[in-house]
Amino acid sequence: MVYERDEWDLKLVRAANGIDIRLGIFLHLTRLCIWLSRRILWVLMHLGRILSAFMLRQMEFDADSYETKVAGSAAFAQTMAKLHTLAAASQWAHGKMEESWQNRRLPENLPGFINLSVNTRLLEAPQSSQRSGRLHTPAAPSAALGTATRPS
Repeated sequence: MVYERDEWDLKLVRAANGIDIRLGIFLHLTRLCIWLSRRILWVLMHLGRILSAFMLRQMEFDADSYETKVAGSAAFAQTMAKLHTLAAASQWAHGKMEESWQNRRLPENLPGFINLSVNTRLLEAPQSSQRSGRLHTPAAPSAALGTATRPS
């Protein structure tokens, strides 16, 4: 609505240009009001996005703060390590799914596939870190995650 001109705008322009000057002035003033209202909406849209981003960051900070207060900083650090491991495994799983999609095959159980990805990445991490020289997520929290979420 803010960026797009629609059929009504075009009809208003045609009517304002092709009508008696007395009515044309009124229609041109109407066009000016529409233009001003769109600028106001544009400003409000950006203020809303800024406010939304600020509030989202504040809610994340509050959630992390309460997690630390309730569970302790050690549990918070372990949770963040698990989230990092799951994010890496999810990225790996999505890469594998893109490859398998070329054969028109996808996993039936996405969470199970990501869990498999965690276990696979744990097995590949020591070998790939020696080859590439890159750092990887520590294995201790990852191993705990792998055993805790392994299906029975």
